[in-house]
Amino acid sequence: MSHSATSMQPPMTPPARAQKAALAALFSLIIPGLGQIYLKRRGRGILIFVATLLLGFIINWALDNFKVGRVTVGGATTTWLWFMLMLFWAWNVLDARRLALGRPASSVLAILAAAVILYVIAWSVTDVKLDRLVTRFEDAKKVAADLVHPDMITLEVPGQEAQICAVECLVDRARTKLTGGEVKGTGWPPKKPPFPAL
Repeated sequence: MSHSATSMQPPMTPPARAQKAALAALFSLIIPGLGQIYLKRRGRGILIFVATLLLGFIINWALDNFKVGRVTVGGATTTWLWFMLMLFWAWNVLDARRLALGRPASSVLAILAAAVILYVIAWSVTDVKLDRLVTRFEDAKKVAADLVHPDMITLEVPGQEAQICAVECLVDRARTKLTGGEVKGTGWPPKKPPFPAL
């Protein structure tokens, strides 16, 4: 019976594991995701690298174009959202270290940091006004209902006004057509006169 080369390697000693964890953490500190790639978690490493680049680009864009989160520190103008990106980056370093030590890695901090960045930017860019959700609740309810149940298609029946049909309506119409019955409230298919016209 032959064994693969990886199963024949002796288990890693604690000092070797600690050295590998330190190296993975250092790589991730220099370039986000590099420590994960070093640990042969390429997909995770590439995802972290791309996410870091995208978050950095979005933060810079939001600061330049909309002044989102702008603060002045010692005469320099920046945004506090860079702090959230630093938290994401720090999580990336800890993630590489935990993976190297064989401990389960949680993504909660990364998701939270990215969500705060995206939420604050989206809120500022779209100029959402929270008080309108309360003062114009009926309008907000209608918009939410339209988002959940969008109009799909307009049905035109000869001799009747056009009908906007959502998903339920389309399902009902398809079911009725397949069974050969009449679609409720549309008069479709049109009834044939009992005797041909002369």
